[in-house]
Amino acid sequence: MDFRIKWNDNVLSPYTTGVDRGVFYIPDTPGIAWTGLVSVDEPSPETVMNQSFIDGQKVYIRKRALDYKASLTAFTYPPEFEPYSGYNPSLLRPFSFAYRVMTGETSYRIHLVYNIVASPDDVVFSTLADALDPTTFSWQLTSKPVNLAGRVPSSHIVIDTALAHEWTVAAIEEQLYGGEGVIAHMPTPAEIETIFQDNAILKVVDNGDGTATITGPPEAIQALALQQSLIDWPSVKQVAPQTYQITSL
Repeated sequence: MDFRIKWNDNVLSPYTTGVDRGVFYIPDTPGIAWTGLVSVDEPSPETVMNQSFIDGQKVYIRKRALDYKASLTAFTYPPEFEPYSGYNPSLLRPFSFAYRVMTGETSYRIHLVYNIVASPDDVVFSTLADALDPTTFSWQLTSKPVNLAGRVPSSHIVIDTALAHEWTVAAIEEQLYGGEGVIAHMPTPAEIETIFQDNAILKVVDNGDGTATITGPPEAIQALALQQSLIDWPSVKQVAPQTYQITSL
């Protein structure tokens, strides 16, 4: 048997290409297309260590992620962004932003960023030359995390279409980009979670009394005996011996 390592052996690894489908969201206004995006640069998440001491002895260490930060570069921006652009320091207004990054020929990730404040970088205007060299604008983005039910507050949600059901992605994109009778808007994290729940194949509902109602197709749930069932689904995870966690998927 040949155990040699092989590269590119009929396996297409995920990769990222360009950024597109930028949308700018502000209160009481339908989502606004942001054309001319060049890049969204998200640095590796920084972390800080929270440490507690008692009588000089370290008793507690916890890693805490810092707020979302990114750099946005574009050839242009929508006129509605002007009051949010940071060029007038007295008008620092929060907004939300969505964009897409391709991760394959057909798969992509949708990035949803909430509660952002933009701080502009310096703009350099050059003299005219034979070759066209458009001026770019760039901003440093920071945010204040929003509350997520049962989770650590965050400003950044990423939806991977290689993992999510295509009908779930379609339902989210209808909210983001608009559709028949639907005005484009940034759905809240709670609305995103509801869309995933409503479009799940295996659905788990907490009854609030220590029990749960689980519904799904026959290939996911098999009755074994009275009040006993076998659940075989990717969202079933073993968290301890004889203890499992089941979520909608």
